[in-house]
Amino acid sequence: MAFTAIHPELGRLDTSLPGLGRGLEWPQVHGRKVGLTCADCGHGMHAEPQREVQRVSFRLKRETL
Repeated sequence: MAFTAIHPELGRLDTSLPGLGRGLEWPQVHGRKVGLTCADCGHGMHAEPQREVQRVSFRLKRETL
C-alpha cells in the first residue's frame, strides 16, 4: 500500500497530508480515471478508501490481459 501517487495535472498526492496535499477530498480521486501513477516506478495506480480510518491509500493497478 502506498501513501503517495502522482496526479498528471496536480503532481504528488500524499495521504498523510490534509486534502491529499492539494486541497482535494478522496472522492475526487477515488473511482475516477485520473491517471494516477506510482511515484517510484511510474506504474498506474488507483485510489482506494480505507474502511478502518477516514483516509485513502493508493494501490498499483493490476495488469490487464
